[in-house]
Amino acid sequence: MIGSAVGAANIPGVLIDAAHSAASMSTPFLLLGLGCTTWAIALCVVDLRQRRLPDALTLPAIPLAWGLALLWQPTAVLGGVGWALFLLLIGIWLGGVGGGDIKLAASLGTGVVLGAGFGTLPWVMAGAAGIAALIMLLSRRESLPFGPAMLLAAGLGILS
Repeated sequence: MIGSAVGAANIPGVLIDAAHSAASMSTPFLLLGLGCTTWAIALCVVDLRQRRLPDALTLPAIPLAWGLALLWQPTAVLGGVGWALFLLLIGIWLGGVGGGDIKLAASLGTGVVLGAGFGTLPWVMAGAAGIAALIMLLSRRESLPFGPAMLLAAGLGILS
């Protein structure tokens, strides 16, 4: 769970567990993990440089994640829908949430539920907000791209 990984600063342990899991994975799952990692890195780089998550990277991920969910665990789609709706409401009430963040949440929430279960999703959502808040506090910035925090929290949640 993300709560234990973040609370105990157990990131090295999570990475060791991930390496062990990768060594025992079948080739299709390993390739899926490598593809997701490459996609996440690309999204982080673009969001940090341009402060936007491009449709070319976020939109194709939604039907892909939802399609995988329909094959393995159809209810996992609710994780993506839930996180996306949550960010939409936050954006309406408070502002500061971009459309790219909402589209990213639609695929990430589904991926988190597929990879770690429904119980992990609230921890990932809180972890993303906490990571962003901590970086803003330490850097004394009033805003920052939210995509990298979402991706980091989701990755840690799936790996833990």
